[in-house]
Amino acid sequence: MPQGAPQGFGAPGQNPYNVNSSYGNFGNQPPQAPSGSSHVSPADLDNNTFEIINNIDKLGNDFIEGTQGTINKLLCAKVELKQTQGNLEDKIESFKERIAQADSVIQQLEQRNGQIQTFLGQNSGSGQAQLSEANLDQLVYPKDPYSNKIIDFTAKENAYEDCMAALKKAYEKDLLTLPEFLAQIRKLSVKQFKSTYKRNKVITALQSGASQQR
Repeated sequence: MPQGAPQGFGAPGQNPYNVNSSYGNFGNQPPQAPSGSSHVSPADLDNNTFEIINNIDKLGNDFIEGTQGTINKLLCAKVELKQTQGNLEDKIESFKERIAQADSVIQQLEQRNGQIQTFLGQNSGSGQAQLSEANLDQLVYPKDPYSNKIIDFTAKENAYEDCMAALKKAYEKDLLTLPEFLAQIRKLSVKQFKSTYKRNKVITALQSGASQQR
């Protein structure tokens, strides 16, 4: 060892700076982790980050699904409300139409009532209508015999029509066989046709007489 060399720097040829110290590593040895400290590897950091991202994605998907379900329920409720509103509007319109029809019928009845009152007043001796069972037929039924014939034929036509409707119901309830039903319908149809023919013949004769008088 040369004289004057500082004590503790080692033998000649050695790196004088390769000295371990409690203040740090001044040599070629790899760094040592301080005692008592936790060491986290990059792989652990990647796994934790991936898990956090997965949790965030899961929470986001759950939130989106819940929101979409709520939106779908709101849309269904809106559609049902719209349908209910449409049904109410249709019912209101139908009710208005019925009211208008009722008003029209009332007006017609009032007009007809006025005509009857006028007719009764004109055909009453005292100027006021006095209705009773004795004079009702004289005021309502026409005095023309041809008109009476027309009324009689029309009444028969309607009666035959009612009879055929009753026979149809009886056949539907199996109270009549098909041959019986057809036979009765054929008879009533012939009678109804004759009444219609006679009524039209009387009407034609009256119209011809009226045109000749003109």
